[in-house]
Amino acid sequence: MTAREVRVLVLAPAKWISANDRGSWHAKAAKTALWREATRVQVLALRAGQIPPPVEVHVLVHRTSNRRSDALNTADTFKACLDGCVEAGLLEDDHDGVIARTIFERGPNKTRPALTLTITPIDLQETA
Repeated sequence: MTAREVRVLVLAPAKWISANDRGSWHAKAAKTALWREATRVQVLALRAGQIPPPVEVHVLVHRTSNRRSDALNTADTFKACLDGCVEAGLLEDDHDGVIARTIFERGPNKTRPALTLTITPIDLQETA
């Protein structure tokens, strides 16, 4: 972990917000609020301060079993978590000028579903 890298583990406060969900908007809004608030609380506990943009966000998706899954289907859950990071002051915003790169991958299984967000400032000059 670099000096300004911040790692946030968000244990699932609700079911995943899946890109494949076809349920009611009300149910999705309720899950979104829970994930956003759980992330905000975790970030505030870290007392990390704001990370200067642009940043890369590495998302580890922790499942509870080895069943086949699609990590990118958790993008809506990640978006709620990103909003929690902004609300807690870790990121100034979540537009493309701040979040330059996002990487999704499956992480190791846990006893409870979770996302681990590793947020690292990057130099876009070096990656060009």
